[in-house]
Amino acid sequence: MSKLEIRELIRASIVEEELNKREEFRTLGSGKKRYTEEQKEYAINKAQEIGVRATARLLQLPRKTIQRWLRAKGARVKRCPDWVYDWAYWRITQDEYDKKARELKEKQYKLTEKLKSLTEGDENYSMTLISLLNICSKAPKLFESSKVEQKKTTY
Repeated sequence: MSKLEIRELIRASIVEEELNKREEFRTLGSGKKRYTEEQKEYAINKAQEIGVRATARLLQLPRKTIQRWLRAKGARVKRCPDWVYDWAYWRITQDEYDKKARELKEKQYKLTEKLKSLTEGDENYSMTLISLLNICSKAPKLFESSKVEQKKTTY
């Protein structure tokens, strides 16, 4: 499934869930023009859970109606649901973000420098090893071509 198809599937499931909740609210009614106490309780509980505006959109009721029911019951609803406060608590400020971004950039720069020095060291090691192997491969010829005095002092 593509991302677009997944998003459409999620949207469809959200709409279906909203329709189910709306239907549940409607089934609590008596079919008359007035709302029953069960419907009012359902709306009040939803408003306390997700907020007045969201409940009004979900149940397709006027916001003022839900607010009137809340006042009549003496129920208080937070201006924002709990998840908003949780989100705000864990959210970082712009200054904190900038500081963390600078720290990570510095760390990235240091790691890049370290990688560069290790790569240079590895290349130097390879060059030294190749030179040493070349000299070692020529050792018998060098030994044979050297003078006797050099052989006695060196070896």
